[in-house]
Amino acid sequence: MTTTLTKFYPVKTTKDVVTLTVTIGDSQTGITAVSLDGVPLVPGHLDTLTLELGTGPDLKGKTLVCTTTISDVSAETNRTSVTYDLEGGVAPYSHSLEETVSENGGKMSYNASFWFFS
Repeated sequence: MTTTLTKFYPVKTTKDVVTLTVTIGDSQTGITAVSLDGVPLVPGHLDTLTLELGTGPDLKGKTLVCTTTISDVSAETNRTSVTYDLEGGVAPYSHSLEETVSENGGKMSYNASFWFFS
């Protein structure tokens, strides 16, 4: 099963650096791959990831894609969640996605796309 998020994110015309943080929740574990306009930035990072993406002028018109796969490793819950935080643009942005897997040890995939504009 896959859950998706698509968001337009306004960036500044100044040299402020935009930062992405991906946080895996619910005591689960996950791997995130990140690409910018099809160019891999991070092929696979385990658990929480913080990444400087570039300045607003560098990012304007580009698309950031994050694919996060979460494995249910918690004995207490089958709930999975991921939070995407962007900072350095016109305003901070945070969004959480959550799903419950049907069985212990299940996996959930989350795809998030962010389009940068000014």
